[in-house]
Amino acid sequence: MKDLEEQEFILFNSDFYLNHKIKNTCRNYGFNPNMIFKTTQWSFTEEILLNNLGICILPEGILDLLDNNLQVIDINKPSMKWELTIIWRKDIIVDSLTKNWIKFLQEKFLINY
Repeated sequence: MKDLEEQEFILFNSDFYLNHKIKNTCRNYGFNPNMIFKTTQWSFTEEILLNNLGICILPEGILDLLDNNLQVIDINKPSMKWELTIIWRKDIIVDSLTKNWIKFLQEKFLINY
């Protein structure tokens, strides 16, 4: 992370959790990211990256949506891990579509409930 200190960052808008996670992780490494753009658009972010105008830290699952000409470096730091949870009320009956979605997620991501 410290190697990214001099880089120009493309971040998501402040209401995105990932924005806060990136800023906090950078601060933990002793610097504030140099933000040149804030956006909510993947395609805009991709264009900025393709034109070599900055860097962006993205969830791994987004990489499949981006151009193959982009350089990807895995950040394997505990402070950057991001776990998601699916939550629903206990007192409702889960319909078949939702059950299939949960089954898909379990098979794809090896999760339990």
